Formats: sequence, structure tokens, C-alpha cells
Amino acid sequence: MGLEPVFDDDSPPCYMGVYRTYLHPGAFVLVSGDKGEECACHRILEIRDSDNIILQKFTHFVGRNINQHAISEPHAKYIPEVCSSITTCTVQSKEIIDIAFVFKAKAVLEGTVRIAQGMANSFILRFDVNGHIIPEKECLPFSCEYPRNKAKFDTSFPRHIWNTLNKLHREMARIMGRTAERAQGLFTKAPPIKIGIDAAGWRYLTAKAMDGEDCCVPVHKVNANSTLRWTKPALAITKVKEERTGELMRFETDTDLVKLCGIMGETATSNVRARPPNKKEGVEDRQLNENDGVNIVEGSNEREDPFLRRTQRDGVDFLFDGRDTVSIYLRYSMYLYKSTAPPSDLILAAVLTRRKPLSITVMEGESDSEEDVQAVCVEDEFSHDGCLYRVTSIVNDSVEAICFYPKHVNPLFNRLRTFDDKYYVLEKIMDRL
Repeated sequence: MGLEPVFDDDSPPCYMGVYRTYLHPGAFVLVSGDKGEECACHRILEIRDSDNIILQKFTHFVGRNINQHAISEPHAKYIPEVCSSITTCTVQSKEIIDIAFVFKAKAVLEGTVRIAQGMANSFILRFDVNGHIIPEKECLPFSCEYPRNKAKFDTSFPRHIWNTLNKLHREMARIMGRTAERAQGLFTKAPPIKIGIDAAGWRYLTAKAMDGEDCCVPVHKVNANSTLRWTKPALAITKVKEERTGELMRFETDTDLVKLCGIMGETATSNVRARPPNKKEGVEDRQLNENDGVNIVEGSNEREDPFLRRTQRDGVDFLFDGRDTVSIYLRYSMYLYKSTAPPSDLILAAVLTRRKPLSITVMEGESDSEEDVQAVCVEDEFSHDGCLYRVTSIVNDSVEAICFYPKHVNPLFNRLRTFDDKYYVLEKIMDRL
């Protein structure tokens, strides 16, 4: 296509004030849309100055336009897919609102790159707008992987953030999927998950958590004192108390946990309790079956007032010591899943909403009335045209729902929509289950 990044040593990199970092040509970004449109994925081609940044636009994948089928593998089925185009635009640095993670489909399907389901700003790339497969050496996921940049720096800010998010998600999903009944928390003796993270990674987490009108997770200043052990001459060991002030973020409400799932993936807040793997099948091949235990961080309707550092309510706490370590406290509950048939993917969408008990039958079961089992209810969630909707009201055969993902830049954009066909909404709800 001839649209490749231009690496000019004389031009300065693009500065992102929200993360206090720089972006180089080749990086994928999200740009604010016009007139209430959702944020679009772009790639930086050239940086002339802060007011003249050349971007390449990537459009949403539509299978019928290029006569191709969507990805059907369970672990990559619900990841948004984009196509590269020849459309370019010029923007200012302030119009770039976030970074994006775009990977080739081959790497995702082969397992080289693991994208957690529900992770926002993550996309799969296979084709261009004409249906041609993207060459292997084009549209690399990170700017530091281009041969010109490899000699300058080993990593870039997007790649550093991606590695940090994967590290946090991997440990959280491991704890949520364990069989032990002991839940971690500030009120128990169970040790927290301690993971190394720098100031840049913590700044990204706080910026994502505090960005939003419907959900803005506050950051609390707390005491993060620690005891250090020093070895003196003659192997004498002494303890020194170091006083520090840390920052704590608590995800406790439903909207908070939905935002956390968008940052790290859905299995960071809910996961199937792991069983001993079969010799013939790996852990990745197991499915959610009837009577399986599921660990879930249950969200509340409102924040705890007054704020208590040590609480017994379900939630996820991130405590940053102000230096290089974040401690993660998980408080969750266990439920039994009841269903007449296992779903295709690992986690049910109804589980992730934390609004329906897992003991109810969510699929067609032994009932005299089919409407008792399969009915549209308020607070049900479904997908339509790449957006997630939540049912707000039901009048006769019409359903009124509000779009809660993706968020629109314009706060005046009307996110409320009426669906005249109730059975279409029911079908979409059952597809997510």
C-alpha cells in the first residue's frame, strides 16, 4: 500500500500529556471522533511537529464487504477486528487520547500474543479494506519492532504498558481460578499479590481508572510504611522502618469492575475454579460445565462511605508503594454454575455483569413455559453492531437499551436506543451467554 512510517531523526516524537510520555512513528493510537462518533484506531506515519501528525486510519472489520468470515476461535472470537486503509489524516497531538494494541491474527491464533477477553483498546488485524492479507513485515504492533528503531531503543511506551497489563492480568486470573477457599483481602492473613511496576505503569492505570463521567475511580493516599533489613559489618542485621505514602485504588461497584475488565480483561474479576487438568487435555481446553465453581468479585451499587482501608466487601484494591511495587488485594465469592448445556466460551456474560445469581438456569431447561426461561429482563446486556447495550425498559414488544461500551467522546451523544423487535434482542442476549 505504500503507507509505512517515516523515521526522521530531526522531527521530535509525539508527546502525550495524559501519560507524560512520547510516541514514535509506527505506534497505534486512538483519536477522538467527530460529532459524537466513537474513537477510531489510527497508526502514526509521520511526526512533523506537535500540530502536524500524519495518521493512517484503520476501519472496523465487516466480513461481508470482503467475503471473509470472522474469527471463530473461542479465545479470539470477541476481540474487535480492524482493517488497514489508504486514508490518512493530519491531527494535533492533543487529539490523540489513548494508545491502542493491534496484533496480527496469526500471532493471536497461534498463542504468541494473548489478548484477554474484554480488554479495551485491543484489536486484531488480518486484511486491508480490499481483502488482501497484511504482509508479515508491515503494520508491526509496536514502533520499537521496526528495524530502524531497534538500534535506538529496546522498548516503547505501548509495549511497556502491554507487558505490564499482561503481567497483572496473569496473576489476577491465576488467583481467581484457584480452588482454595481462602480469599485474599486486607482483612485476612493471606498475603497480597506483589508485582513490580514502575511509575509509568501506575500512571497509566490511574489515568484509565479516573477517565470517565459514569465511572471515576478515586485514588486515596494511604500509609505505605515498610521495614527494611540492613546488613552491617560482621554480618549484624538491623531493621530500619521506612515511612512512605502510597496510593490506593479500589474497584468495588459494578461500574468500577466493568472498567477494570476493560483495562485488564474479564478473567481478572471472575474465573472458573481450576480443576486438575486431564492428561490428554490441557488447562486451556477445559470448558465451563454444570456444577462448576466460579469465583466472582461481586460489585455493589455504591461506594462504601466512609472509606475504610480494611473492609470485608468484595472488591479489588491496588496499592502502589510509590516506588516500584503494587500490591493487589482480591476479595471475591464462589458460586455454583447451573445449566443444561455448557457455553462455547469460558466465562458467561451473565457472570461478568454480576447481576444474576449463577444458580439460575440461563439456558433452555426443563420448564413448562419457555417464556419463563427465555425472557428479556431489565439489566440484561447484549451486543449490537460492535457495541454493548444494557436493557433499561421493556414496553410490549419493544426494548429500550443504553449503550455503555464503547464510550463516546461527546457527552451529549444520545446513547439510548429503542429496538422494536424484542426477539432479536433476546437472540443477541442468548448469543452472549
